[in-house]
Amino acid sequence: MKRYLLLLVLCLATMGLFAQPMKVSTYKLNNGMQVMLCEDHQQPSIYGAVLVHVGSKNDPADNTGMAHYLEHLMFKGTDRIGTTDWEAEKPLLDEIDRLYDALHKEENPSLRQEILKKINDMSARAAQYAIPNEVDVILSKMGGTGVNAFTSNDVTCYHNKFPSNQLEKWLTMYAERFRKPVFRLFQSELEAVYEEFNMYADQPTSVFFEDAIAAAYGEHPYARPVIGYQEHLKNPQTTAMKSFFAKYYHPYNMTLILVGDFNSKEIMPLLEHTMGNLRNESASEARPFQNKKFMAAPTKNVGKPVTPFEGVKTVTVAETPVNMGVLAFQTVGSGDPEAFYLDVLSGLLSNESNTGLLDELTRDNKLMEVSAFNYAMLEHGLFTLFYVPKLSGQSHEDAEKQVFTAIDRLRSGEFSKDLFEAVKMECLRDYYESMESLSSKFYTVIEIASNNFDPKVYLEREKLLRALTKEDLVERAQKVFGKEYLAFRSTVGQKDIKRLEKPSWKPIVTKNAEASSPFAKEIEAMPVIDLKAQKVDFDLDVQRASVNPACKLYYKENPYNDIFTIQLVFKYGRLHNPLLPTAVDYLSYQGSQKFDGTQFQLELQKLGAKMDITTSDRETYVNISGFDESLVQVLELCSQKLYAPSNEEKYLDLIVEQRLSEAQMNHSDAETWGTALYYYALYGNQSPYLARPSVKELKKMSGKKLLEAFAPVMQSAVDVTYVGRAPKEEVIELLRSNFQFNEKGTDVKMPVRKQVSHPSSQVYLASNPRFMQSNIYFLINGAPLDRAVVPQKMLYNEYMGGSMAGVIFQDIRELRSLGYSAYGAYEYDERTNEPGYTIGYLGTQADKTNEGVEAMSELLLTFPQRPEKFEMAKTAAIRQQEASYVSFRWMPDRVRIWEELGYSEDPSPKVLAALKKMTMDDVQKFHQLNIGNRPLVVTIAGDARRFDTKALKEIGKVVKVKYQDIITD
Repeated sequence: MKRYLLLLVLCLATMGLFAQPMKVSTYKLNNGMQVMLCEDHQQPSIYGAVLVHVGSKNDPADNTGMAHYLEHLMFKGTDRIGTTDWEAEKPLLDEIDRLYDALHKEENPSLRQEILKKINDMSARAAQYAIPNEVDVILSKMGGTGVNAFTSNDVTCYHNKFPSNQLEKWLTMYAERFRKPVFRLFQSELEAVYEEFNMYADQPTSVFFEDAIAAAYGEHPYARPVIGYQEHLKNPQTTAMKSFFAKYYHPYNMTLILVGDFNSKEIMPLLEHTMGNLRNESASEARPFQNKKFMAAPTKNVGKPVTPFEGVKTVTVAETPVNMGVLAFQTVGSGDPEAFYLDVLSGLLSNESNTGLLDELTRDNKLMEVSAFNYAMLEHGLFTLFYVPKLSGQSHEDAEKQVFTAIDRLRSGEFSKDLFEAVKMECLRDYYESMESLSSKFYTVIEIASNNFDPKVYLEREKLLRALTKEDLVERAQKVFGKEYLAFRSTVGQKDIKRLEKPSWKPIVTKNAEASSPFAKEIEAMPVIDLKAQKVDFDLDVQRASVNPACKLYYKENPYNDIFTIQLVFKYGRLHNPLLPTAVDYLSYQGSQKFDGTQFQLELQKLGAKMDITTSDRETYVNISGFDESLVQVLELCSQKLYAPSNEEKYLDLIVEQRLSEAQMNHSDAETWGTALYYYALYGNQSPYLARPSVKELKKMSGKKLLEAFAPVMQSAVDVTYVGRAPKEEVIELLRSNFQFNEKGTDVKMPVRKQVSHPSSQVYLASNPRFMQSNIYFLINGAPLDRAVVPQKMLYNEYMGGSMAGVIFQDIRELRSLGYSAYGAYEYDERTNEPGYTIGYLGTQADKTNEGVEAMSELLLTFPQRPEKFEMAKTAAIRQQEASYVSFRWMPDRVRIWEELGYSEDPSPKVLAALKKMTMDDVQKFHQLNIGNRPLVVTIAGDARRFDTKALKEIGKVVKVKYQDIITD
C-alpha cells in the first residue's frame, strides 16, 4: 500500500497547476459604450450587467442619496415600458415633478403637509396608467433570475442572469430601460428607501462602520453614506434626479458586461443594433463621445483630495452593544497597481485559514476579535484594522497596543517564510476559484470594470503572485503603516437616530397589475431557439463506488482546473446531540497529535488547502479542498486531526468569550430577535436558538467532553463526494488508507425537529424600544406532500414570491409601500416526510406593522386570482427550469441527494413536463389543501409602543415573550 501511495504522490506532483484561462474581450460600440465579454459554455446561461460609472461620490452635496434613489427608479420603466397610456400619464407626472420641486423649497410644516397631500392625490391619478413592476415581469418571463442592482461609492450596476437563448430580448430590454426612464410610482419607492434607511439604522455595527468611514474621509464625498443623509431623503426632488440621469447616464459612461454562453464575434452586430443605438434622450443637449482609453470613466476623481491625517486622529463614540474600534490608514485607490500588494498584506494579518499575525492575537485570547481589510475605493483607499476588546474590561488603548504588536512584526519582517508562502498559496487558490464558475467570473469582470483595471493585466495576477517576495510586502507595510492614522472607537451605547416616520398619505392603488405594454408584448413575441434542458445521467455523469459497506463515493473528474473538493457527509447531526455545534467550534481550533492548532492550519495553507467542518440537524459535513498535486498530503493531515485531534483547552475561554459577545450583540440586533421569535413559534423549545448549551454550561465543560461529543460523527455512516483529477480507484485507496470508516457504520435513525402544532391563530410579540423596524414572520402549518405535487409547490412559490414580479413583492412593496423586504413560500423537506409549512416575511417600520400584518395575512390565506400574473410566473418557472444547470463541481452532491430521496434518475425532466401542463386551478388546489383555511401564526419583533397591539387580537391570542424565552445565552 505504501508503495502504491508513493506512486500516486509522484503522479499527482507531476501534474502541475493548471486552469482553463479566463479571457475577457473588450470593445467599444459606436456610441462609446464599453463592452466586456467573457465566453463560457459550461451551461446555457448568461450573466448580464450594465455598469454605470457613477456612484454616491457624484451625489450633489445638498442632495445626497441621489445615485441610490436613481437605482431604485430605474426599475419603473420608460415611456414604452410600465404604462398603458403615456400621453395621458405624462402631464400628471409633470405636475408631480412640479409639486416635489415646491416641497423641496418649502420649510413651513403645515404648507409641506398641503403639498404632500396634493402629491398623494396626483400620484393616485397617475397610478391609473402605471403598470407596476413591468421591468421585472419582462425579465422574469425570459427566465431571468437574480434581477437586482447595487449602488456603491463609485458605480451603479444593474444585473441579472438569463437563459442564453434570450440574449436578443435581454439586450433589447436593457437598451430600452436606459433610453428615457420615467420615474413613475415615486411615492412607493420613496417609502421603500425610507424602509431601507430604517433597516440599516437597526444594525449597530453598520452604523459604526459608516461613521468610521465618514471620520476617515472628511470632506471627500466618500464620507457620505451611499443611501444619503436623512434630511435629504425626507426632501426628494424628481427633477434633480432627472438632471442626475441626464448628466451621467450616457453610453460612453457605461460598461456592458456579458459572461456566459455566446459567441463574441457573432453577437457584435446584435450589440451594435441594440445597446449601440442607445442615446440618452433625457439630456438637454447632445454630448459627443470622448475617445478615451478603455475603462477610463469620465466621472473619475470628482472629490477633493483626502486630507492627510496629522499624527493620530482619535474619535470616540458610544453606539455599539460591545466596545469595538477601527484603525484606518490612508492608502491608494483600488485602481492603483499597489492595491494588489495591500490585498496580500491583508492576508498576512488575517485570513481564511486563521493563521495571520492578527489571527494569532485572537487564538491566544489577547483580543476578542480582530481582522484586517483593504477598503479600497477608486479614488482613495483605507487599510482598516477592526478589533473588539476582550469583554473582561480590556481598554481600547490596550487592544490597540496588541494590534500594533502584529503591525510591528509585519513592518520589521518578523514573520516566517512558511506564513508568507502559505498566504501566497491561499491567494493562488482563490484566484483559480474566481475563474471557475459562471457567477464567480461575472463578479470578477464587474470588479475589473468597477476599478478601471486593464483586463489583461488583472487576469495575469497569477504571475504577480508567484513573483512576489517577502521583501516586497515588508516594503509596502512600512509605507502603509506609518504614524498617521485614524483611531475610531466605540464604547457601549446606542446612536440617537431620528426615525423616518410613515408619510401621512394614502396608499397608491393601480388597476393595471396584470396589464402588459405593447413593448412587453413585442419582447414576448420575439422568436428564440429552444434550449435543450440538461439531464444528469446517474451512471455517465457521476461514477459511484463503494469504499466499504458504510461508505459510498460519488466521483466526478474535474475538466476545468487543478482544484479538488472532497465532502464527507456523516449521518450524525446536532439533533443527535445539541452539544455538537459547540464541539465543532472547539475542534476547528485544534490541530493533531503532531501539530498544534495554529501550525496545523499553516501546514494546510502551505499546500493551498483548507478543511471546514459544519453541522446541520441530521448531518455533519467535512469539506476539504486544495490542489490535486497535494491530495495525498492533505488527506493525511486532515485524517490525523479528525481521528486524533489535539486538545488545547485555552480555546474554551475563547469560545465562552465569543458567546458572551454574541449575547451582547443579540440583545440589540433586530434581525436576530425576529428570526429567533419565528423559530420559537415554529419549533418551540427545539428552536436552534434555545436547544444549545448556555454560557454558564459552557464554562463548566472540558475540552475532553467536547471532543467526545464529536467522536460519534466519525463512527457514523458516511457518503463521500469527490471532484478532481485523481483517478477514481486511487481516490478510493486514499480514502481507505486515511479514514477509518466504520464498516458497520452506525446508520442512526434520522431525527427531525418537530414543528409546534398550532390549533388556532395567534400572535407572538417580542418588544424592544430600540428597534426602528418590525421584523414580522408568518407561519402556517401544512401537511406532508406527495412527490407528485412538488411542481405545484414550486409554481406557487414562483407566483407568490419568486422575484420582484411576484404577487407579494408587488402588492406589499410596489403598490402599498408597506416594507422594503417581503416574501412568502411553502417549505417542505422531502427527506423527512414531515409536514411542510408556509413562511412569510415582512420587514417594515414599526408604525406600519398593523397595516402590513393585515395585508400579508390576506395574501397568504386567500389565494390571489390573477390569471395574467400566473401565466407570467408559469413562463418564468418553465424557462428557469429549461436553463437550470448542475455544474461539474456540484454534480456528485446533487446525485447523492437525489438518491437519498429515492430517485433513480434526474427528476428535472418530469418537473419540467408537469410545469408545462399546470393550470391556475392546480396551484389554487395546492393552496386550499396546504395553506388556506388553516391557523395563522404571526411573530412580531419590534417596538410595541408604535403599533396597536390590541388590534392584533383580531387575529388571535397575543402571546408576549421576552428575550430569554427565545434565545439561550
